[in-house]
Amino acid sequence: MKPILYGGIISALSLIPVQATAVTIDVLWTSGSTSHNDGITTLASGAGSFDPGSNGSLDWNLTFWDGTSDPGFDAYDVFVISSTCNYSIGGNCAGSGFYGNGVSADGVISYGSEIAAARGNRTFLSGQDADYHYLYDGSPGPVVDDGPKGFIINAVNWAASGTGLGIVSMTDRISNDFGWWTADGSFLKDELGSSPFYLNKEDVDIGPGQNGFPINEGLTDAGLSNWGTSSHACFGDVDGYTAINLAGSGSGAGCGVTIVTSKSAGGDTDGGDTPDLDVVPLPASMWLLIAGVGGLGAMRRRR
Repeated sequence: MKPILYGGIISALSLIPVQATAVTIDVLWTSGSTSHNDGITTLASGAGSFDPGSNGSLDWNLTFWDGTSDPGFDAYDVFVISSTCNYSIGGNCAGSGFYGNGVSADGVISYGSEIAAARGNRTFLSGQDADYHYLYDGSPGPVVDDGPKGFIINAVNWAASGTGLGIVSMTDRISNDFGWWTADGSFLKDELGSSPFYLNKEDVDIGPGQNGFPINEGLTDAGLSNWGTSSHACFGDVDGYTAINLAGSGSGAGCGVTIVTSKSAGGDTDGGDTPDLDVVPLPASMWLLIAGVGGLGAMRRRR
């Protein structure tokens, strides 16, 4: 076999991937009303094709949790807590969830120690109720990719890509007199202290130097604002957290609307430490070609 032909075949084969991989993250999501669950299921089904930065995406294996039993938190990459303001020890919207989404934080309080034990190095907390606006605002509007839709997908992918169980929580309050974040039994109570505080804000700005942060990929100030009420809570300075998005002009300007754990603020969205790989084998004809080239090479060496 002439060296030039042999080399050409080898060069061609080198361009063919041995396997194609799709990383799947295991997502545990607080269950709510039928409309809430159906909407989140639709969101999850499209997550694998959402890639505004053209740098890869993640498929979601979605499970809903009703809060009545231990789901085995350490089996999941990320736990998402939808916007809620009702739990067993208080709240003026008990029974309906956040504006009727049916989500309760009772289970989050009841299983606080189990969540804390499984919790990893990435936590995302936001005063923005992006889930509500994605589900119920309709289109066009803030459902577009640079608004709630992209914000949620980016946050889940980022939190799932660390070690242990990532945490994503949308706002827990619409007024100062309740909120599970700082309630007894909350796995967040000790670290949040007296923060957060109630603050209705319409304008939300990506923080200085935070445009390249994975959660903000493909997002804009305009897409994070103009939701009717874009944020219901802000955070003061919280040890161990970095504010990536801030309240805009007016009262409370500059407070942290969305904060993330500082030790993982560099971030990535590569699927984390427990990826599921879907291996796509080469066609049989390609394996025959590889075997044939190998055989010709062996015959040439014998001659």
